[in-house]
Amino acid sequence: MHPTQLEQYRRDGFLILPDLLSPEFVREVCAETSRIVAACPYGQDQKGVCWDRQIKEGVVKLSEADRELGVFKLHHSYKHDAYFRALLDRMPELDLVEELLGPDLKAYAQQLIMKPPHHGQWQPYHQDGWYFNYTPSEGVAVWIALDDATVENGCLWVIPGSHHGPLVNHHVPKDVNHLNAGFLEAEGTKRDEGLAVPLPAGSAVLFHNRLFHMSGPNKTAFRRRALVTHYASAQWKPRDPSKPCESVALRGRSFAGCI
Repeated sequence: MHPTQLEQYRRDGFLILPDLLSPEFVREVCAETSRIVAACPYGQDQKGVCWDRQIKEGVVKLSEADRELGVFKLHHSYKHDAYFRALLDRMPELDLVEELLGPDLKAYAQQLIMKPPHHGQWQPYHQDGWYFNYTPSEGVAVWIALDDATVENGCLWVIPGSHHGPLVNHHVPKDVNHLNAGFLEAEGTKRDEGLAVPLPAGSAVLFHNRLFHMSGPNKTAFRRRALVTHYASAQWKPRDPSKPCESVALRGRSFAGCI
């Protein structure tokens, strides 16, 4: 990592990584995603495939040809599918992440987040560290656009420098209908603040897990997909030892009593 990149990351809490994935790599990931969704019964969560709440409630109905547009997330696909487990070891950002977190590196979560055309929902400002059971809250996420991510179709928004503060309480917003599971809002944030981070397909944003970030709704006729991997040091401790820590060793060593 160039010193100016490291300085920007430390100051702002995020860093743009242009052209991280080749067009061929992007097409490959999208094809494998389609394969997994095609094998899942319509509207039924299983093996990490999470269907949009609007599909489950019958608010939005799709044809068999458009069934993939009813999924809002593939969660921890590495646990269920050999391709996505192998993908963790192939990610081109690993050297950069190791510079930030050290040689003992684990993937703490892997998600493929999808915003369908027209009904893709927004996610309010939140901190990823709120969801993760480890301390210190110094983890890193790499969010890769698999389609062009625009303001209109729900790109990320960030509040630069917000990672310098602590983790704050999160709650379920009361004024949003059909919000998907796990979509929480950080206390004290305003939905009209922040900086939009539009990205062309294949480019990425790397960010700190205390950084406030959100994504808008998809108001276009085109879907917006993103591959997100969360990284942590294998030397960190569980915040709550009574709860399991799901992680995958990628580089270096693992340690007893740590995540």
